[in-house]
Amino acid sequence: MCAVILHAARAVVVDAEESTAERRAKSLIDSLLSRKGDLQLQLAELQRDSACSQVFTSNIRVNGRNLKLVLAINGDFSLPFTRHTLEDHCLKLVETPLPRELQTAAQSAKQLLDIATCLDRVGRADLETACKAFAHICRALEQLYEQVPGPKPDAEEAWRLTGGNPGALARLYQAGWSADEVVKSLIASKKLDALAPTLSPEEREWLRQAVEDPDTLLARERLPLIEKLVELNLIVDAITYRDPPLWIDQPPPERDLELGIGKRVAWQTPLHREAVRRALENRA
Repeated sequence: MCAVILHAARAVVVDAEESTAERRAKSLIDSLLSRKGDLQLQLAELQRDSACSQVFTSNIRVNGRNLKLVLAINGDFSLPFTRHTLEDHCLKLVETPLPRELQTAAQSAKQLLDIATCLDRVGRADLETACKAFAHICRALEQLYEQVPGPKPDAEEAWRLTGGNPGALARLYQAGWSADEVVKSLIASKKLDALAPTLSPEEREWLRQAVEDPDTLLARERLPLIEKLVELNLIVDAITYRDPPLWIDQPPPERDLELGIGKRVAWQTPLHREAVRRALENRA
């Protein structure tokens, strides 16, 4: 389950699993009410969104504070799986259709598509394509965005800055929509100014190259550097092994270096890449 909080709204994204979207949404509300403890919690009746049947909303009052609760339920119910998860939607982004016999034999899309490849596909997609595959999440984020008061960047600009990452979007909002402040925060939280001096001159040069093209990290002698960056959650290393019978697509040839996306490796978001770039410049 993933939760994103912006201003007076909270979005929760969760797998349907073996339930329908409506039953899963109601079970989340029941779970929330059963765990309220000493909280003064009131919820309005759950409403299905008119624009997307897998999005539900409710007004919630917690200890005198009003919030809008948005639930987005993962799952493509046209697929023959017994369990429906986020990976269902990733199948819409692959270029080669998945044979029906493989779908029927699997309990869920998790058995056919690993999460690293799923996230890599999302990162490579433009906003329109991603929102066709993940209409429920885009609708939930749209509802969150509508709750944010005052001036803010348009949706396309927010996507460009965050790479479509909801956590990065929340961080950007908390920084008053200042990309510069988010970059400074990332440098501090990841201790990037302290990392740079621990690298050899050669490793710093590799990192400079990776800022321009993350695929340059894919050399045997650079693997320790990749491990450091993965540990700091700065990059996504999408090289994963899949058995040939379950290989549903070849890695796409396209790259988007403007967003820090290589063919095999990608920066978590453009903001993460910029934080590394600036830390290297500070070291120089």
